[in-house]
Amino acid sequence: MLRIVLTAVVVVDLLSFYVFLGDARAAALASALSVGSFSEVLSRPVVRGAVISIGVAGALAFGRRAGRLRAGLLALGALVVLSTTHTMLFGSPWRHLFFGGACLTGWLMGLAVRRHQGAPADESWARIGSMALLGATYFNAGISKVAYGGLTWISGLPVQYAIVAQSGMVTGDLAAPYRSWVVATPVAASILSAVTVAFELAGPLMLVNRRTRLCVALGLVGMHLNIYFLTMHILYWESMVLLLAFGLSPDPASAEHPARAAGFFADDRRYRVAVAALAACASLAIAAQAVRFARRHSAVADAEASPARAVAPTVLVLGQVGPFTVGQTVGRTWSIESLELRENGLVLALTGELGRVRFELTCASSPGSPFDVGDAHLLYWQDMEFQKLETAGRALQQALHDATDGRDVCARLLSWRTEALAHVTAK
Repeated sequence: MLRIVLTAVVVVDLLSFYVFLGDARAAALASALSVGSFSEVLSRPVVRGAVISIGVAGALAFGRRAGRLRAGLLALGALVVLSTTHTMLFGSPWRHLFFGGACLTGWLMGLAVRRHQGAPADESWARIGSMALLGATYFNAGISKVAYGGLTWISGLPVQYAIVAQSGMVTGDLAAPYRSWVVATPVAASILSAVTVAFELAGPLMLVNRRTRLCVALGLVGMHLNIYFLTMHILYWESMVLLLAFGLSPDPASAEHPARAAGFFADDRRYRVAVAALAACASLAIAAQAVRFARRHSAVADAEASPARAVAPTVLVLGQVGPFTVGQTVGRTWSIESLELRENGLVLALTGELGRVRFELTCASSPGSPFDVGDAHLLYWQDMEFQKLETAGRALQQALHDATDGRDVCARLLSWRTEALAHVTAK
């Protein structure tokens, strides 16, 4: 049953990439983005269709019978290629598509172990491997929230910000009162944030026993459903299906079974040492990235607090800031209407055939957007539907990337601000 559920999730993800890649390719070309040869070739209808067909064939062969290691590797390879291509075109990965691949990877690792031990059709370790990687994805997500946000994340402010940014607080559905209550009640947002982190960090406990696994799985499913109702956009259905499937699955009853129960590992000292070492490595790696992120943003904030920055008004309308000039053409159908230097960034208003849309280029702490470049966030106002403003965002993203080579964007933004302020002061 678990293999069939996993196969179904992988097949749906593979088929969905045909639409996702088509949309990402069209948006990139419409925005005059420079599309690399790899992503350009892989995103063509015939090529992506062929890759998807190969992946689906491998997934179906994997699901039909136990021990199909090579067929599973074929499906996993197709997922990797398609996800990589989509990330290169879209600008950021879609993490909800990672769960099927993560569980498939764990399953294949378990199959490889049993094949090496002389039992190629035994899937006991495959089930354990899938649960291990599923729990690890949530564990790392929990570490990231603590390392990057710390007490600020647990305070509930990021949750309230995400609700307002995603739903706009103007929808009239049945969940609207609930969203309004969470936004207006900091204690509720803080509790929801703390519970989210707690359940994510508890992901590896799915390996302890069935009761613990069911508790953690249902808690994570509830977390995903709550996030969906709060935002009406973020739906991780793949992970919820997998959580329910593995959470409800019984442990093998036979005491002679190679992986007779997930609790089997708790008695193995080497296993406990390995778990502790891997958890420490994950924590240190994520913490190192968080420290680097904090130092860079702290340097930008200190520089912006200099005397030259202090004389600037809250909003300063300029004709040119760095490589951006009023009247400049961006992409094929957009032009810069105005530039405003604000407290934490640069606001660019673009006009085109579809209307007017505004973006803010900032290095301040933010959940970010699909148009980010490096550590800089390119946020957008919901002046129009996302499908319409996406071409403008992609064009602006490409212009920013061309001006900075995609590196040290925050440092360049700081220098552009300083030069613009110096020019105004000189006048």
